[in-house]
Amino acid sequence: MSGSTNLSVTVKCSDRSSPNPASPIIASCWRPIVLVFLPFAAGYFLSYFFRTINAVIAGQLTAELGLDASHLGLMTSVYFLTFAAIQLPLGVLLDRFGPRRVQADFSLLPPVARHCLQQVSNLQRSWLDAP
Repeated sequence: MSGSTNLSVTVKCSDRSSPNPASPIIASCWRPIVLVFLPFAAGYFLSYFFRTINAVIAGQLTAELGLDASHLGLMTSVYFLTFAAIQLPLGVLLDRFGPRRVQADFSLLPPVARHCLQQVSNLQRSWLDAP
């Protein structure tokens, strides 16, 4: 092995005249960002949004619904209590089924809940309109 030479060639990004956006190296860099980072970033954004929305729209809530500070505090604390209450069952589900399946299933809950609330709203409207 004394006669063999070790040739290592490294290509830097600055060595390329025009990077090909369809190259496998660039695609392999963007895949984790799109599949992992962006969904979790969106989930974090929504979680933070739901935690702070009552403070942002407190004026409108008090004016339109006639709520005082204790009612606003109760609304905010209900969110935190439900968030805390789901931690233990969620941990059990994560241990049993794995994060990929649990995350996928739980990401379907908000659209399903929105649809159910929309149907209830439509049903209430139809009951109110009926003679």
